[in-house]
Amino acid sequence: MTALLWNIIGMGKPARVRQLRELMLAEKVDIAGVQKTIKQTFTRQELDAIFGGGNFTRNWLPARGHSRGIFVGVKLDDKEVVD
Repeated sequence: MTALLWNIIGMGKPARVRQLRELMLAEKVDIAGVQKTIKQTFTRQELDAIFGGGNFTRNWLPARGHSRGIFVGVKLDDKEVVD
C-alpha cells in the first residue's frame, strides 16, 4: 500500500493538478491526502482528473480565504473505509 501526503499550495493551476496526477500514477498511490489546496470546492471532473476516475472514494474540506483546504482519497480495490 502506498500513501501520498502533500502540502501542495494551490490546486487551481492545471500544471499542479497534472503533476499530482502523474505522481499518483507513477507511485501507484492507494491513499492520497493533499492539504493547502486553496479551493472552495472540487467538481467531479477535477477529482476524476486527479484520481483517474478509478475506484477511489474521496472527500474534501474547503479552504478559508487564501489558506487551508484539504482532500483525501482512498482506493477501494482492497480496502474498507470506515467513516
